[in-house]
Amino acid sequence: MKINRAAEKIELETDRRAGLVVGIGGPSASGKTTLAKALAEKYRDLGVCLMDQDSYYLDRSHLSPRQRAALNYDEPYAIDHNLLRGHLESLTIGQIVQKPVYDFATHTRARRFQAVRPESLIVLEGIHYFWDLRSRALMDLKVYVDTDADLRLVRRLQRDMRERGRSVESVISQYTDTVRPMQKRFIEPFKDRADLVVDTTDSFAKAAGELVRIVAEYLSLRVTPNTTLVA
Repeated sequence: MKINRAAEKIELETDRRAGLVVGIGGPSASGKTTLAKALAEKYRDLGVCLMDQDSYYLDRSHLSPRQRAALNYDEPYAIDHNLLRGHLESLTIGQIVQKPVYDFATHTRARRFQAVRPESLIVLEGIHYFWDLRSRALMDLKVYVDTDADLRLVRRLQRDMRERGRSVESVISQYTDTVRPMQKRFIEPFKDRADLVVDTTDSFAKAAGELVRIVAEYLSLRVTPNTTLVA
């Protein structure tokens, strides 16, 4: 685990404060969702809302299935950052938001929405959360999740085949064509913007334990982005 306190400041148009905001970013299949769920389970009595960036992929229903399949979904421009940031700002001032529901099989948004209520702990999870400066500025704690590259590929294969009905060939093709190049260009360079770096290569339990401990300090002390924590 590494703690880095490089402060970033930005003038926000909203008057914050309804809950601690924890942003969890990092490469695909590094363990972000698992850690986010661990936080949600640990602090469920306190009240937790989970905001996954995957729900905010741009709707591609105006394109043909063939055109949709050819798009690069691993670059940050595939995300509707304006809508996502607006929803984050609403949550931080205590407003309920209607999160879109995304269908990975068709690369389109469903016609239904999911109501998300602001809670004492707001957990954001996604590969490109740190890319957008204004989204980063809404976070009290920015966590970068790292893992061995080979292990990430294995995890992605297992997840996409099991949960998204993908073939081995399609997963590997996407990984080599867009996932890996986009990680090097748009994800890894933002590692130094994180406050906390955790590695899940050897143990999810250990990484989750360290994250829970740091979040507990933030919740109890309500530390500011300029405060240094000692691990």
